[in-house]
Amino acid sequence: MSEYRTALDQTAEAVRSRSQAFRDLIIAVALTGLTSVGSMIALLSLRPSSALLLFAPLVYAFLWRDHVILGSWRKGLGEAWTCKRIDFAALRHTLAAHPTLPRSTVQGMLDTLPAARDLSSEQRVSSCTREGVMQAVTLRDDSNTANARAVTLALGVGALSAILAAWSVSWYPLLALGVVPCVPIVIDWQRRRRIATTLERIKQLKYDQTFVRSEYRELVAALAWETGNRQQKVQLLDLQ
Repeated sequence: MSEYRTALDQTAEAVRSRSQAFRDLIIAVALTGLTSVGSMIALLSLRPSSALLLFAPLVYAFLWRDHVILGSWRKGLGEAWTCKRIDFAALRHTLAAHPTLPRSTVQGMLDTLPAARDLSSEQRVSSCTREGVMQAVTLRDDSNTANARAVTLALGVGALSAILAAWSVSWYPLLALGVVPCVPIVIDWQRRRRIATTLERIKQLKYDQTFVRSEYRELVAALAWETGNRQQKVQLLDLQ
């Protein structure tokens, strides 16, 4: 099987997984809403309405899952790209011509990959330089996933605490809210360690004679970055 056929299958699987995740979100939100409203009517009480607080963590859990799916997809393609078995410029044309894939969804996914000026320019990029770029991509993906995970866990703890407090008519469950500030602190610590490891690896790659800093900077600079993580992009571009 050709590498491009494998990449196409990986993309199709990622699209299916993302669609399934969205369907699961709709089902979870609908069940939560219907159960809450039904319980309110059956019990003639407003307490079941506290379950509606789960909407926010459910949405962020979906975003967390989506980041994991996309990160895994980019990692799989990145391994083949680093070894120069595929080129993203050629892959874009291959996927655009595929009739069964949703064009807008796939285009949005492809826009998150490194993009050279054209195919000939991309083919000149060495494996060493490509590895450096994919290190940056992986760091970005890990940061996006960590952000979604932190918000999901914080909102989940908060929602469950409020629900238990409403049902028990006690403020004691709200003590769990003290855990919420710890969640982003722990995840940020893990992220800082990941950043340090990535920066060290890229610095090592710079000493390889085939590493071309201008090409690395051009490809990394073109990557889309979430607002809260742009400082990481600056660090990756300003390596000395």
